Amino acid sequence: MRSIEMMNTSLVAAPGYSYHENATPEWLKGPCPRTDNFTSPSWNWFLCISVINTPLASFLDRYVTPMWLVIGFVGNIITMKIWSHRRMKHINTSALYLTALAATDLLLLFLYIQRYLHFTWGLPTIDVPVWCPTFFVFYMFAQYMSPLLVFGFTTERFVSIVRPFKSERFSRHHRAPKEIIAIALFAFGLSLPQAHGWVYKDSACGGSQTKFFEYWTWITDVLLFCVVPIATFFLNMFVLKVASKATKVRRESTCRQENDSLRSRRSKIAPSTVTLLCISFYRIFTTLPVAILFALQFSVPEGSYHVPVYEMSLDPQWRDYFSWYTAKTIIDTIGLSQYSCNIFIYLMTARHFRHEFINTFRITACCGPAEKPGSFHRHTFLTNGAGYGGASTRITETDM
Repeated sequence: MRSIEMMNTSLVAAPGYSYHENATPEWLKGPCPRTDNFTSPSWNWFLCISVINTPLASFLDRYVTPMWLVIGFVGNIITMKIWSHRRMKHINTSALYLTALAATDLLLLFLYIQRYLHFTWGLPTIDVPVWCPTFFVFYMFAQYMSPLLVFGFTTERFVSIVRPFKSERFSRHHRAPKEIIAIALFAFGLSLPQAHGWVYKDSACGGSQTKFFEYWTWITDVLLFCVVPIATFFLNMFVLKVASKATKVRRESTCRQENDSLRSRRSKIAPSTVTLLCISFYRIFTTLPVAILFALQFSVPEGSYHVPVYEMSLDPQWRDYFSWYTAKTIIDTIGLSQYSCNIFIYLMTARHFRHEFINTFRITACCGPAEKPGSFHRHTFLTNGAGYGGASTRITETDM
């Protein structure tokens, strides 16, 4: 998600601003004086004018963002612990993908703390010679991994429906680590040019503004945050279409002698497919709007820097810019939730995950005795792959 990149203009008052009584021209005598000798305004100056003219965006950036960070750290750690359990890998062939997704989300949120402190509070957390380019390499790597992993497990589900007799070979558990490693190497390769695009200069970390970096950034943004999510969306729609068709066929072919409950049970989409579809759609709808607004930011220029701070809200150009910025901050804040809220989707849609969560925290006093995840006791037939057309695998009690 490119909007969660460093170019985001956070809104918050920077401490220590004072009036410059001897400053000329007159507009320098304000709460946000410029001391850059009419060169490019400093970041702290942008922070100061933003908190005055866009209070809603400032509030969201300062107080809602930490909430997502806390939820994300706790939720992703719990998610990694549950999905990485051996019996969960038997129940859901995409468990390793979901574990890797939680791990990269955790990495991004850790790096996002430094972005938050630097671009929201003006602290020099990334203004370090070697760390400046290194930070952006790993930051963009974590962002690239998210859509690629979602595309990976969506493709796995897609293939298991299109080629049901080959799905078992495609979805074998020992193949998943190799696929995830390949995705990680690809994402890291795409993020390496960030080391060339960011430099430490004049005691600050900033973009190199080279043509190569500009074009590379544009290409990778379009590929990872537009093309990949759109492709994932169409794969999901195909999965839903085929799953619905399979449900209809099953319902029509069910013997009349079977009872209603058995017929209903066989007519439902596999729970693992529902979980992956929810995660996939959630990621798509929180990534695309952010990418679109980021791409449009250059079409909404800032106003004249010579307008006094308290008159900027009356200036048409500055007013348009602040309106756009507020809307972008709202979208960015919602978009950040995709790295924090997956655990709630798992709890609502994945029964095995929910049972393991209860067992992990020993919540048995109020909820009754905890069942083992997927406790069908003696024998359970689970579907390898998407649940429709996949190869049935018998899982015994010891495997659970």
